[in-house]
Amino acid sequence: MGLYLPDVIYDQNIPVFIRQETSSALLDMLNNRIKKESLNRYSHVYPFGMLTNCFDLDRHSARRAQLVNYIYDFKNKYKSSPAACPSENELLDGWNKLQVALQWSNLYCADSVDLKLRSLGFGTTPPLRLTSEQIELMAEVEHNRWNMEKLLLGYRKPTPEEEEKCKDNAVRKEYKTKRFVHTDIRPYYQLEEGTKEYDRCISECLPLIAEQ
Repeated sequence: MGLYLPDVIYDQNIPVFIRQETSSALLDMLNNRIKKESLNRYSHVYPFGMLTNCFDLDRHSARRAQLVNYIYDFKNKYKSSPAACPSENELLDGWNKLQVALQWSNLYCADSVDLKLRSLGFGTTPPLRLTSEQIELMAEVEHNRWNMEKLLLGYRKPTPEEEEKCKDNAVRKEYKTKRFVHTDIRPYYQLEEGTKEYDRCISECLPLIAEQ
């Protein structure tokens, strides 16, 4: 609820207190008070009333989300996709290091796995592997899902002028954290190859995630 108030509320920095029993993870991710940075759009939105154990995740959903996180970590470290699921301890070790907001982001990705496989014609039994064509198609689907996730959180694509400025890494980081401008909000075909590789990695691992 606190994400969709009239713009004037955010522009005037009017304090708003939102009572909710579920997780405040999305607001936490957007509210950079956590990182002690300068104020942004949601800095004056304050959730309260969350239950200590507010996550209604079954073991099946949680394990899939943990595996998504592991896949991204594996890709960052080894520049390739994992061939198997690691031990429970290894999954939990990486998972427990994440901010709650990023845990939820991985959960949203994991929740799309069954739908993606059904869209390829697979039923309840996941395939052993996907073809290169299927991986590329699902990579585009994953990026479209990610685009929507970011847009719903209040991010936007850069203007042509901002795009030019964001070629500087420091400027790009500042625009993302302070202005909610993300340079990867664009059609899949316009992404740099290095960025596409992360979508391909997750897509290649769809059968592995579906086994969990």
